[in-house]
Amino acid sequence: APVAGEQAGESAGEQAGESAGDQAGESAGESTIEVPEQYRDLNNPFDGDAQAVTDGQMLYDQNCGFCHGAGGVGDTFPGATAFTIDQSQWSDGYLFWVLAEGIEGTSMAAYDSLSEEDRWRIVSYLRSLRTDQ
Repeated sequence: APVAGEQAGESAGEQAGESAGDQAGESAGESTIEVPEQYRDLNNPFDGDAQAVTDGQMLYDQNCGFCHGAGGVGDTFPGATAFTIDQSQWSDGYLFWVLAEGIEGTSMAAYDSLSEEDRWRIVSYLRSLRTDQ
């Protein structure tokens, strides 16, 4: 009987640890990053454009997939964001800003070598992966 109790205790402890880890990860994803004013209210000019999603996927595969994984699952580089999630906390302007300027202190580089149109196409593809719509 003590073995069964130990197993039940370990199982409960693992579940509690996973839950705490999930909550910490969610909190980190919702950190209060102040989007610069010039990006804050931007809207994707390609919103609803199926060709932009297709083009964005190609651009993502060439520029982003190495770290963020095929299909945006975030499993290739430690700390890389997944996009197959609820994206309601991110505005289009936020995603565009991250592509344009990167995130200081992380491995997320600026992709200012891409045209604004191509960055918006990548945003279109990222939005196609979201689970909240």
